[in-house]
Amino acid sequence: MQLIRRIRELVTGVKGKGSSHFGGSNILSATAEACGTTYRSPRLLLGAIRQFHAFDSVADLGCGRATFLREAKALGAGRVMGYDLAEIDIDERFIDASEFTEVDLGSPQDFGARYDLVISVEVAEHLHEAHSETYMDNLCSLGDVILFSAATPYQGGMHHVNERWVEYWHEKFTRRGFECFDCLRPQFWNDPRIAWYYRQNCMIYARGDRAAAIRDAGLPAWGAVSLVHPEMLIKSVHLTGPAAGATLASDVAAYYRHVWGEKSRDA
Repeated sequence: MQLIRRIRELVTGVKGKGSSHFGGSNILSATAEACGTTYRSPRLLLGAIRQFHAFDSVADLGCGRATFLREAKALGAGRVMGYDLAEIDIDERFIDASEFTEVDLGSPQDFGARYDLVISVEVAEHLHEAHSETYMDNLCSLGDVILFSAATPYQGGMHHVNERWVEYWHEKFTRRGFECFDCLRPQFWNDPRIAWYYRQNCMIYARGDRAAAIRDAGLPAWGAVSLVHPEMLIKSVHLTGPAAGATLASDVAAYYRHVWGEKSRDA
């Protein structure tokens, strides 16, 4: 009961800047409290990728604050570049000014560079469908191995104007010669150190020799399948139910108690 009470106090009693992915219910904080974890999404995801695909150069299309690029550098990447709109000051990004290029993701771009690993996570849903093909052309021009995720229908968020099921994006990748390696979701599905929307949506796309090398590393290519993470289900129920948020804390805690028991996952 003490665990449940701590989560409920956090969710209902603490005001702060929330994520665009969960509206008024701070399920990320509730999960962190329930499992005794801290947020490590970029480090864990990139570390897992490095096990089967070495990278020295990394680009992030729609980099935001560039947390993934910061972790790529910490893991040894010698060249990084973030591409995004200049909506925040460079001081708010975790990269140097020389490592950022202002671009309109929905307009055709000639980047003049290619990278060992390209990242674009939870970005595509922010562009109107009319720009989706141009966005995909831009993304795929940057390299042959891509860490990709995009919000699914009903995921919710600020300026989510093109939420689509995984299969929608998969078709666009396959038309451009990419294969899907759905190796991250099974590995991290129940790992609360990674935000639930990455666990639900992140996949690797690769083509050509890079795809062959990943297969040689023992990872089979699969067709992409849409999945709904339990945290998204819990969030959605509590945003629409008659007693919105009333049992959010206990529902999150119950799920992870079944997964991990009372132990911390922050190891």
